[in-house]
Amino acid sequence: MVILGFVGYLASQGSKQKKISPTTPAKQVNWTLYQDSHGFSVLMPASFKTKINDWGLIMIGQDPENKKGPTAFATTMIFDQPQSNEKILEAVLPDLKKTFPDLEIIKKRNLEKYQALVCQIKYSSSEYAGAMLVVSKDKNAFVSGLLDKKEDFKNSRPILLKILSSFKYDKALQNPTKIAGLIEMTPWKDPNEGAFTIDVPKGWEAEGGLVRPYIDAGIKIAVKKEDKGIQIENPYPPIYVTPNWALEMGGFKEGSHYNPSGGLAQDMIVMKEKTAKEYLQTILPNKLKLSLSKIEARPDLVSKVPKMPWTTQTTAAEGRLTGEGKVHKVIVIEQGMKMAETGLWAVILVHYWAKEDEIGLVEEILERMERSFHLDETWAKREQKEMAKRVGIINQTGSEIADLISATFQYQSAVQDRAMRQWSNAMLGVERVYNPETGQEYEVPSGAEHYWSDGYHIVGTKVSEPPTYLDDWTELLTVE
Repeated sequence: MVILGFVGYLASQGSKQKKISPTTPAKQVNWTLYQDSHGFSVLMPASFKTKINDWGLIMIGQDPENKKGPTAFATTMIFDQPQSNEKILEAVLPDLKKTFPDLEIIKKRNLEKYQALVCQIKYSSSEYAGAMLVVSKDKNAFVSGLLDKKEDFKNSRPILLKILSSFKYDKALQNPTKIAGLIEMTPWKDPNEGAFTIDVPKGWEAEGGLVRPYIDAGIKIAVKKEDKGIQIENPYPPIYVTPNWALEMGGFKEGSHYNPSGGLAQDMIVMKEKTAKEYLQTILPNKLKLSLSKIEARPDLVSKVPKMPWTTQTTAAEGRLTGEGKVHKVIVIEQGMKMAETGLWAVILVHYWAKEDEIGLVEEILERMERSFHLDETWAKREQKEMAKRVGIINQTGSEIADLISATFQYQSAVQDRAMRQWSNAMLGVERVYNPETGQEYEVPSGAEHYWSDGYHIVGTKVSEPPTYLDDWTELLTVE
């Protein structure tokens, strides 16, 4: 029976833990760090090659083109909503079976401690054997595995495990000129006041720039191509003024237009303040003429929004809408403020859309746009002098724009980092712990419920009691 011989867990009953000896082939291999223009790096034997197939599976081995010999494979998946490991396996299995002939799952086991699903696999009529791991966290999943001929798997397994444990995504390595299908970006400068530059996808129509619907500066960027696009507006008009007795006395009731600027600025709408979630539920679907299919609060975004002295409330939410055969994703940040006894509120909108199978591509483009945003310093200094009191839409650093656009991806990246770390720990049978008093981190064999240090030794226990009562033990905490 093929088992996962990792320190920390066993894939079959009656198996005993085995230590890898110094003579293991992995210790004798000439290793090299490979960096790929698709955006990942991996440590692998110098004689190995890589191949990325048409659905994003990365294969690393002696002959990945023909799937012969020892092979490690990995792919990431991002879903619209959290999925169980079983559902992720169900989603990826058809593509895996197209890649590896006659792939078959012999046995499955849930590793609850790592939130992972481990599978014993074989393919090509049992000639090849190996293992596969599915790890998920929120909307992110990482599927990886190792395969070799049955008679060779025991020797190649340590090498394949080392390859997978070194695997890292690094978007800085991406080179669109070398990758078919990867969107190339090109700089685009604000055509109105030269206030900023941002990279947009080459060949897409770009419009907008710096706008002043309410005298103060705002930003509007829209890039489109065929049935997909991205729209960013900060603020997303109109701005709303909350009802009060003075407005009512002047005849401005809920829903009426109000313009105290005498026509110099765009009309405001009299309306009771809504949270971002309420705005998504009651106003935005009608404005976009779309149907809301899912909504969730995004408290993680609230801390990204600059708070001015007059800010009274900040809320955030994310919604999924549908219409005309396309998926629309919308991030709304709502902020209320009170100035001169008048309550105002407005929303910031990040909206992108595409057909179901291209929404991930558009999301990637949006992230790359965010990373490229740069505010012109000369413009910022001039604007600061002219507008001493700002509403907080764009300031001299421009950081809030980048933060608001990127926050959702930083959130996903953090989730993916945790998932990757859990996957690596599960594959290697180790855990990362740290001493809360010193901050020092340690890598320890998994299996214990608690870990303790006396400054010289690290001991694992099954119970929440120190190993001895005569020594000064500090409980180590798990690195999240």
